[in-house]
Amino acid sequence: MEQLRFGMAQPLKRREDVRFLTGTGRYVADLVPQGALWAAFLRSDMRMARS
Repeated sequence: MEQLRFGMAQPLKRREDVRFLTGTGRYVADLVPQGALWAAFLRSDMRMARS
């Protein structure tokens, strides 16, 4: 059995990299439950402005 080495600069083999690099991965933000609502907040770019 190959001995695992831990420490700085050790490469990690991740299975999900290919999906995300090719654009076929699914993100949590892509999942929209049925009946979900969206909200948007608009903030002023002037702090304590007077009209």
